[in-house]
Amino acid sequence: MREHPVRVPEWDTPRRRAVLDLCVEGGPGGPRRYADVVVPHPVGDTNTPAAEQRDGAAARAAEGTKYSRYGRRVLPLAVESYGRWGPAALTWWRELAKQVALADPALSHKGRWAIPALLHRWWADVGAALQTANAEAILASLGFEGGAGAALAETDAAAFELLLPLASA
Repeated sequence: MREHPVRVPEWDTPRRRAVLDLCVEGGPGGPRRYADVVVPHPVGDTNTPAAEQRDGAAARAAEGTKYSRYGRRVLPLAVESYGRWGPAALTWWRELAKQVALADPALSHKGRWAIPALLHRWWADVGAALQTANAEAILASLGFEGGAGAALAETDAAAFELLLPLASA
C-alpha cells in the first residue's frame, strides 16, 4: 500500500486534479485500486436529513459523492465519525480479510475467527492513523510544524522548566 497523497493524472478533469489518499496493491478489486478516505459526521451541517434518521446514511452519501467525482473505479473508504463504515468499504474490508485468512497459514489456527480478528486489528490501526493525522493537523495549525513529536518535546521542556524550581525548594 502506498500512502497519500496519490496523484492519478488520468482521472483529472478540466477543473480538478485527481489526488487520492491510497493506492492499494493487490486485494479485492484488482491488482491496483485507488482509495479515497472520507469521514462524514452523521449530524453535521453538510449531511442530509436522512443521516440523522438512518444508520449509515452519512457514509452512503459520502460514498456517492466520491463515486460522482471519480466514478466506480475509486474505492471510497467512508467511515462515519462514530465508526460506521460505508457499504462499499465494509464489503472491501471483509473481502480482503477473507483473502488474507485463506492465504496465510499462520491464521489457520484461528479458524472462523481469523476474519473478525483481522478486521478488528485493521480497523484499530485505521482509527489510530486517523486520530494521529487529526492531531498532526491541529498541531500544525497551532504552529508546531514538526508535528506531535515536536509539540511533545516543546511541552515537555516547558513543563521541566516550570517544575525545576519546585524541585529545588
